[in-house]
Amino acid sequence: MSAVIYVPILIFFFACIELFGLIEIGKLIGGGPIFGEILLTGVIGAILLRISVGKALPGMVISLFAGRFPIRSLLRQRELRLLLAGVLLLIPGVVSDLAGFVLIGRYLVPSRRRHGASAEENVIDVEYEVHDEQSRK
Repeated sequence: MSAVIYVPILIFFFACIELFGLIEIGKLIGGGPIFGEILLTGVIGAILLRISVGKALPGMVISLFAGRFPIRSLLRQRELRLLLAGVLLLIPGVVSDLAGFVLIGRYLVPSRRRHGASAEENVIDVEYEVHDEQSRK
């Protein structure tokens, strides 16, 4: 089976988990606070999307037109984290909101790199010399 078949199933299970979480938390704190949480996170998500689209989208488009769309390097970009956080906060639910706030936290707190690690982990830095035919004779 291809991965395309699994995507709708995963989306369905994710929606069920979100709905179950909203119902259970709604039982504990009531419907009004849950409705307010959904509205508040939706507004925060819309603001984040408005801010981050101008920052993250041009870099993604340039990478796409250059023929390289490396997912790992995209996920390391701070602007893309903010864009993803905005999308997750727009989705009503507890799990997506928690993931969105984690991404906002990772955006606000810059990641510390290991001592001596380069910005690009997939780069191998070597020294070389070019010899032409006349220098060999």
